[in-house]
Amino acid sequence: MVIVFFIVVFKTFSGANSLPHLCIYLATIDFTLIRDLDVLKDNFTMKLRVIRLWTLDNYYNKNELFSIELILMDEEGNKIQGYVPKAYIYKFKKLLKEGESFIIKSPNLAKTQERSFQLTNQLQKLALNLDSIVTPCDNFSGSVNGFDFVEYRAIIDGTVPDNMSLDVIGLVVVVGEMDARNADRKRHRIRIQIQDANGLQLDVNLWGDYGYTFLHYIQKNPNNVRIVIILQFAKISVWQDRRSVNTYYDVSKFIINSDIDDINVFKKRNKTLDQDGPHENSKSTFTYMKSNRSSENDDFLLNNDLKTIADIFEPVEGCNSQSFDVGTTDYESQDNKSIKDVISQTDDNVTPTNVFKSIATSPKKNFDTSTGLKRALEDVFVLDMNDKMSSSKATKVGVEDGQVKFLKVKLEK
Repeated sequence: MVIVFFIVVFKTFSGANSLPHLCIYLATIDFTLIRDLDVLKDNFTMKLRVIRLWTLDNYYNKNELFSIELILMDEEGNKIQGYVPKAYIYKFKKLLKEGESFIIKSPNLAKTQERSFQLTNQLQKLALNLDSIVTPCDNFSGSVNGFDFVEYRAIIDGTVPDNMSLDVIGLVVVVGEMDARNADRKRHRIRIQIQDANGLQLDVNLWGDYGYTFLHYIQKNPNNVRIVIILQFAKISVWQDRRSVNTYYDVSKFIINSDIDDINVFKKRNKTLDQDGPHENSKSTFTYMKSNRSSENDDFLLNNDLKTIADIFEPVEGCNSQSFDVGTTDYESQDNKSIKDVISQTDDNVTPTNVFKSIATSPKKNFDTSTGLKRALEDVFVLDMNDKMSSSKATKVGVEDGQVKFLKVKLEK
């Protein structure tokens, strides 16, 4: 059992309007690290820094928040997702700030939703509830930003998983045009290329506001010809075996030429940036690339509204409830919702048919006995009855009174 002692100190300040201030110091406390989290432990306290914060809107009311989403980091540098559900947003909205550290007492530990893309390597996430207590912390000794940069070669060669977020840093060497053909601003995109300290280059796609933020920086800083960027919580995409790094909705953190240690260290390592700074004779380290065309995949995504299979299929004559097993899916999310697999059943000269596993017992059970000839085909085909099923006969149509009907072509006389 851990005993917590509180030392209460009153401080007074000079001045006529000064009031006593109450300062409470934690003398001893047992903080739980992310690696020590236990689902069976329901009362624990953590010291964490908020390294990313964003909000999700209510699907039915865009003026109302659905949740506050967080990425939290402990003093060892391990990260975990967190969130504040709608019911308790009022309690924590004004308190939680990105970049600040907090002592969080009595959060809930919940399992993350199974999806194809993960922001951290933790399978749990922290949920702040009515009983949770969050207080600011001034003595967090861990990293400020929690960057975990990945080597370009590992990305290009595909040795890093595509379903895990990553961080990259690089010097901008190529800037493309903004592709704004789609009516949705979030689907506007600018392509750039960045270079590491070894001269290796990587393709990066900046979507929506990230792209416009980058263009705005170039316009406002025309003399800053050397641009170093950091993209945190980015996503790898693959097109024709070529990998690129993309911003991921509102989650990614985008930093341009900021005066932080990570960028300053990168500039010192990069031979292209060995000068103190740009001057009137300096040449820009990046070039503009005019894009005349985009890939077929890009054209499709930019010019077509995505629909579910259920939306594009019209009712087909002769189909029944066993014809399709399709559920709706949200193509705007990273969730993979697959169509259920089916049993493909064949018999002698029987066309394979898709059926539900729960009701299929034999191929004959799904055999359609109601099939009839179209009126327009009666002049071409005649029905022949046979009491045995044989592959040597013509194509079978159905079964009637225990006998099998076959199609025979009429011969002209």
